Amino acid sequence: MGLEVSFSNLLRRIFALSVYSFRVVTPLLFAMSVFSGCLTYTSAIGDPEDFDENSTGGSQAGGFRGKDAFFQVEQDHQQRLTRLIQSRLAQSLNGARDNEYLIGVGDLIEIQVFDVEELNRRVRVRPTGHISLPLVGLIPAAGMSEEELQRALARRMNEFMHSPQPQVFISEYSSQKVSVIGAVAKPGTYALSRSGYSLIEILSEAGGRTALASGSVVLIPSGVQKQQKVLQRTRLSGKDRAIFRSSGTQSSTIKAPDTIIAAPSLTAPSLTGIEVFFDQLVGSANTPPINVPLKAGDTIIIPEAGSVKVDGEVKKPGSYKLDARTTLLGAIASAGGLTFSADQDEIEVIRELGAGEKALLRVDLDSLSSNTSNDVRLRDGDVVRVPSQPGLFAIRQLVDGFSSLISFGLSGTVGP
Repeated sequence: MGLEVSFSNLLRRIFALSVYSFRVVTPLLFAMSVFSGCLTYTSAIGDPEDFDENSTGGSQAGGFRGKDAFFQVEQDHQQRLTRLIQSRLAQSLNGARDNEYLIGVGDLIEIQVFDVEELNRRVRVRPTGHISLPLVGLIPAAGMSEEELQRALARRMNEFMHSPQPQVFISEYSSQKVSVIGAVAKPGTYALSRSGYSLIEILSEAGGRTALASGSVVLIPSGVQKQQKVLQRTRLSGKDRAIFRSSGTQSSTIKAPDTIIAAPSLTAPSLTGIEVFFDQLVGSANTPPINVPLKAGDTIIIPEAGSVKVDGEVKKPGSYKLDARTTLLGAIASAGGLTFSADQDEIEVIRELGAGEKALLRVDLDSLSSNTSNDVRLRDGDVVRVPSQPGLFAIRQLVDGFSSLISFGLSGTVGP
């Protein structure tokens, strides 16, 4: 009998302890669940009502500039690219030398004269722009086409020959070269074998872009002396650095054995490089490709793709590598999509402008999803923030809290 009473008391004490534990531990677990959720709450930057997103100057929303400043970098590059193309096309039209290669200093010229073997030889254009032949002497060659030099030789030979028939060929193109460096299959210097040679043709000769390439190409026009302000995060091999030096860049611009410069501030007035998006060069079904003519001395840089950070109400926040054309929708998709409590009307994109300035763009994701043509192309270093919607966030915390309680009741532990 005494044993039965003791066992009954033991059961009552275990039951009382269980009730006490449930009353004390359960609220504690619930509070911890809600509190831990608050730590992940992502607030919007500044007050949208006080933020002028069209501002290009001044302090806005915590020191951020607005929408116009956000896109100013790309607009500046497009304007400079348009002016460059117009200028070079005008020069080509004025010279009336379409698709003709003009002989320059250093080119190797092969000359053959019918039935006069003594005059058959290969000569290099001197620094003065002349070539020298027996009997003929010095004759200007730089700035002429093959046909023009051929006629000039015939006139000179006509002084001591009857009906001379010289033939002129360019054996080695040495004067009209451009440099291609960065994320291409075959970086190096390439000859412009005719006028009107385009940027996309040179990229094709260089074997195309590698898998590491970004979606843009940087063109440094010939004559520019401050290339060091254009390159910065482009990783180059030793061969690339040698090519860059041989293109006329001062060796002092090389800062480290495996790096080379790029624009610290793409909005700086002294910017010398022009950024061209690769998809502009190839075009699409609705957009014709643009033709960017090259000139001797141009330097073409294909930077490696950088990364963007996606934070806030996404399922997998973190840093993601850019591909050739990563957009806002693509970055959110890479991060696993939005959570239940995301504020889809206030997606934020932060962009570095240089000189300590940043721009903030707010995007309504619902409107963007219905018109993907307005999708925002992301740049290296951009930060995508997805703020929390307060009401939805509170609901999510309650659901998470009850889920934790149910899990604790079923398994005796917190969590799934």
